[in-house]
Amino acid sequence: MKDLLSVFLMVLLLAMSTAAVAGKEGDAEGVVNKVKISAQKISVTHGPIEGLGMAAMTMDFNVYDPAMLEDVKAGQKIAFTVEAQGSNYVITDLEVVGEGDITMDDGADHSNHHNH
Repeated sequence: MKDLLSVFLMVLLLAMSTAAVAGKEGDAEGVVNKVKISAQKISVTHGPIEGLGMAAMTMDFNVYDPAMLEDVKAGQKIAFTVEAQGSNYVITDLEVVGEGDITMDDGADHSNHHNH
């Protein structure tokens, strides 16, 4: 019985540590400001990302796959999924959904630029 309990506790701890590494994620829409292919980053002005508790702002995101940047250009509106990986925010999925501006109607000042 003691061995069974030990195995159960090890499996439980492994499951908890795997969940902690996975990170939070959220979906958002935004407008591309700049594509930084050599840095494997994209600058986006985005609306709130509820899954991450993030307010609307302009920031640089890392991308999971540099090939994501090949068909994206400044001025395009994108829908994307971003995952928190430690102190970095990584776009794991990206789709161009049009041209134009994104409305940030939360009343906040969005002049701050954050780079991650």
